[in-house]
Amino acid sequence: MLRGSARIQVVNQNGDTVFDDNVEQGQLLTVPQNFAFLKRAGSEGAEWISFFTNSDATNTPMAGRVSAIQVLPEEVVAASYQISREDARRVKLNNQDTFFFTCSRSERRAEA
Repeated sequence: MLRGSARIQVVNQNGDTVFDDNVEQGQLLTVPQNFAFLKRAGSEGAEWISFFTNSDATNTPMAGRVSAIQVLPEEVVAASYQISREDARRVKLNNQDTFFFTCSRSERRAEA
C-alpha cells in the first residue's frame, strides 16, 4: 500500500475467508493465484500497486457495471450471498468497490 489504507478481503476457491483486515501504508499483502479479493479504500483513500507473477494472469470483474451480477435482482444477490438487500445493492451498483477474481489464461473459460 503506497498511501492511505484499504480493507481487503480474500477468499479461497472454496469461498473460505483467508484474510479480512485493513492494509495500511507501507504494508504488503500477497494474494495467491485464483483467490478472489475485494478492496475498499479507507476514508483518506488508497493507492496501491499490483504485481502479477504469471504472464497470463487476468482480472475478471465479479461486480460492477460490466459484470453479470449487475443484471440480477437485488433479492437474488442478497439470498445467494446471504447479505442484506442494502449490501446487495452496494455490490451491484457501487463501482468504487473493486471485486476481482484472478486466474491464469489456461484456466479461463471461453466466453459465449
